[in-house]
Amino acid sequence: MPLPTIRPHLPSPSVAPPVVGEPPRQHDLTMVSPAGEEEADASPWALVLALVVAVEVALLWLVVGLRLWLRRWAPGHGAR
Repeated sequence: MPLPTIRPHLPSPSVAPPVVGEPPRQHDLTMVSPAGEEEADASPWALVLALVVAVEVALLWLVVGLRLWLRRWAPGHGAR
C-alpha cells in the first residue's frame, strides 16, 4: 500500500475587486502632512483650543482681581 503524499496547496490566482467610486487621497489617511501643504482650515481644533485657553485665563484673572478688590474693601480688613 503506497503512502499518501502531501503536495503544497497553491492559491488560485485572484482577481482584484473592481474599484467603486474614487479612491481616498493619500494625505487623508495620515495625521501628519508634509511641510508647506497645510490647508488654512485644516486644524480648527487648534483655534478652538486657543480660544478656550484665552477665555479661561481671562476669567481666572477676573476672579482673582475681584477677590483682591473685595478683600481690600471688606469690613474688618481696613488699613492699620
